[in-house]
Amino acid sequence: MSTVQAEQAVAAGGVERGAAEALLFREARLLDAADHRGWLDLLTEDVVYWIPSWHCESELVDDTSRDVSLLLLDRSGLEDYATRALSGHAHVMDPPGRTDRLVSNVMVDDPAQGVVHCKWLLHLYRGGRQEIFGGSCEYRLRRENGQLKIASKKVVLTNDGIRAGFLPLV
Repeated sequence: MSTVQAEQAVAAGGVERGAAEALLFREARLLDAADHRGWLDLLTEDVVYWIPSWHCESELVDDTSRDVSLLLLDRSGLEDYATRALSGHAHVMDPPGRTDRLVSNVMVDDPAQGVVHCKWLLHLYRGGRQEIFGGSCEYRLRRENGQLKIASKKVVLTNDGIRAGFLPLV
């Protein structure tokens, strides 16, 4: 896509890189602060959050109706997750972990459709143990009432062996 086409897409309500980066960086900061309510405010009402599993070392699951995903949640499921995390009764999250999320290589691949890709790392320290997760994300961003929001998020884990007992939201 040319620079002119990108500028036209943004002018028509599309997504530009600076705004996308700001949203993704804010998301990481809210999740690191365990501000799940604030994080939910970044999501559309029809959001889909998906972490596919791997068929094998080189092939991702691509059909959520046929294959098992590591996580597939809609808005209601994400609200339940946040409620449990904040309740103190989510035993799999006890003790709570400390996290550092790093987001990089943010690229707007289709400004008109709000398609954004990035790379990420998540450092989790919990119960005296450290774990590092990494991968990529594909977002679909959409403007609602003048605010840029997350309409979908596909998280691809490079390393999907989860030793910590749970995977924090990426």
